[in-house]
Amino acid sequence: MPVEKYKEIIYQFVKIPEPKVASNSKNIVYIYLEGLSRNFTVNEKFPNLTPNIRNLNHKIEWTNIDPYSTAITIEGLFGSQCAFPLNFFSKFETEREAMKTQKIICATEILKNQGYYTYFMKGFDLNFQNTAGFLQSRKYDEMIGKDKLLKRGAKNTSEWGVYDDEMFDLVHEMRTRIIKSPSFTGEKIIGAILFEKTIERKIDDKFTADYLWEEKGIVPFLKVDKGLQPEANGVQLMKDIPTLDELLKKGIEKHIFGTKMRSVIKSANEEGIKAIVAQQFDIAKKILSYGLIPIIEPEVDIHSVDKEKCEEILKKEIFANLDKLDKDQKIMLKLTIPSVEGFYSDVIAHDNVLRVVALSGGYTRVDSNEKLAKNPGLIASFSRALTEGLNVDQTQKEFDDLLEESIDGIYQASIK
Repeated sequence: MPVEKYKEIIYQFVKIPEPKVASNSKNIVYIYLEGLSRNFTVNEKFPNLTPNIRNLNHKIEWTNIDPYSTAITIEGLFGSQCAFPLNFFSKFETEREAMKTQKIICATEILKNQGYYTYFMKGFDLNFQNTAGFLQSRKYDEMIGKDKLLKRGAKNTSEWGVYDDEMFDLVHEMRTRIIKSPSFTGEKIIGAILFEKTIERKIDDKFTADYLWEEKGIVPFLKVDKGLQPEANGVQLMKDIPTLDELLKKGIEKHIFGTKMRSVIKSANEEGIKAIVAQQFDIAKKILSYGLIPIIEPEVDIHSVDKEKCEEILKKEIFANLDKLDKDQKIMLKLTIPSVEGFYSDVIAHDNVLRVVALSGGYTRVDSNEKLAKNPGLIASFSRALTEGLNVDQTQKEFDDLLEESIDGIYQASIK
């Protein structure tokens, strides 16, 4: 068969329809582990090297794939984002032309059509295997490689690029930039939730928690959960936290005030929701025994078809567990903004509840603020909505002005 005819037949299956614009979309992150093969997850060969990745085996995996389709970096990028092997196109076109072909639609085009900002960051030179050419052909909004990272102060490098620990340092620098911004103070912000790695890092020679309290007047909390279990009975329980005691001791050493842990409710299953609340309160009691204040976060998915019913069951279970606490046991709750305005007013008034805060849950900042303002006593605990629009390449004034606008809008919605 002539090549052109072959291409004509294949391409009709490649082009996909324009996607519908989605609303309230969550962040999507691709994580590429250069040079990592399945062999490294075999515990007998590499004991305890990759326990978390190994736990994903038989949950998210691909088998019987032609190894020549993703043998090198650029083939892996193209195949994972375009759902087609790059080497197929290379049989008929040059590699550069293959990456630029508009006959296929890749993940970035789909996401951009849904309003996403697309960002690629890697420690190596983006000219390696024409990675930059691929990213540009897919119209990425922003591309960060070795050159830009070095300009931003990265020092720990090899011939392959910037080391992973240096990348985490750069992430901390962005977090530091937010914390040190003039508007990020206790005047309009009560607390900030930190990761374990964050409390081990410093800002201006002070550990992050100390800096938040001593310099900003903001109360530090520590995220303690280890992620979610697969969905069952319409919910996702938290994974076990085998190192909880050690983590709580570390939190106390680093002057943490309290903790935060999250699970997710997908549908109005009474058994599942009861299990989620029971798990959260059981762990909260251990946290209380260390003298820390737990934030309990049983998030109701905003896309749930029976969200309002989920919230009715959730509130019933929350009250059942609150009433079992001792008088001096105080907790906080982090909940999805309810479908019924003022729905959690009686929870807010409960003697064992210090505060009820709201998560943005995928709503835009504007939508989150609008919904929050209709729930007196409920205050914001926004992360994605707070940082919406912030960019590492903004000037300090642009960055500070946008963050101030964001904080003020969220604050005003919280006090109405």
